[in-house]
Amino acid sequence: MDLFTISNGPLVRPGELVRARALDIAQQAVATMVFSMMQDDLLHMFIMSRAWGADFHYVCIPEVLDLEDPPGFESEDSAELF
Repeated sequence: MDLFTISNGPLVRPGELVRARALDIAQQAVATMVFSMMQDDLLHMFIMSRAWGADFHYVCIPEVLDLEDPPGFESEDSAELF
């Protein structure tokens, strides 16, 4: 059994300087909490995969990824997939 996990962003959040203003601090705190929840969920999936005897596979898609549309793919094709 395998568990595949894909994340759209870095696993480690780079540190940022924050101005000493309440709104800036609050925005940074919320962003940090959301990021921390993602890390917690990822760790939970890893631990559970080990408990189930599954292999854990993780890939992180960078924020800046230049993808071109595949040749011959039309938007109508996606409707058929769903």
